[in-house]
Amino acid sequence: MKWLTMAALSMTLLGCRADQWREVARCKLEAQKTYPNEQNLYMSVPAGEFIELCMRAVGYHFDSDDPNCVNHGALVMSERPNPFCYVPDSELGRIGQKLEGWLRA
Repeated sequence: MKWLTMAALSMTLLGCRADQWREVARCKLEAQKTYPNEQNLYMSVPAGEFIELCMRAVGYHFDSDDPNCVNHGALVMSERPNPFCYVPDSELGRIGQKLEGWLRA
């Protein structure tokens, strides 16, 4: 019975990362609208700050501890457009994100 409960909870939480990616994409689009002359959001400090502020507004904070947060081999000034650099503000959201990462590994 415990296994079934954990499986059901895990399936519910599997959408966490997808929601996060969707929010980052929305924030990137808003940054592109706000800074239309910026060709590369990874090189733009103001656009990166805009994305971070937008993500805070929807319940995520910037955290560069995830190894996927670093843009390996890329010339970047900001990791803020990278979805892996955000963590949910809520405790349940963080647990769900860790569980999802563990299940996908």
